[in-house]
Amino acid sequence: MMLADLGEGETLSYIYYDKNTPLFKLLANNISADGKTAEYKGRTINLWEGTSAQGKEGKYWVIEVNPRLEEKNYMQELYTGITRAQEASLIMAPPSVKTLSLKAV
Repeated sequence: MMLADLGEGETLSYIYYDKNTPLFKLLANNISADGKTAEYKGRTINLWEGTSAQGKEGKYWVIEVNPRLEEKNYMQELYTGITRAQEASLIMAPPSVKTLSLKAV
């Protein structure tokens, strides 16, 4: 749905922490030489590792959570990811994560 809602020239952004997740592997064959973007179904997806998205904004963001971080850092990074989006964020957990704790820190 996010891809279908993108206008001409708009991109989706993806924050990842692990290159071994199913989503990253799906994009891996279409990553640009500089590693900053990937193409998927004719759309450009900006790739941001961890907190490298600080200060960036865009219409839609996909955030793949990293439950291995200490809880305080995890919540800060999740907040950073969510607040990058102008319209919506999609939070995804890798299959290895059975539950997510989103209690306030």
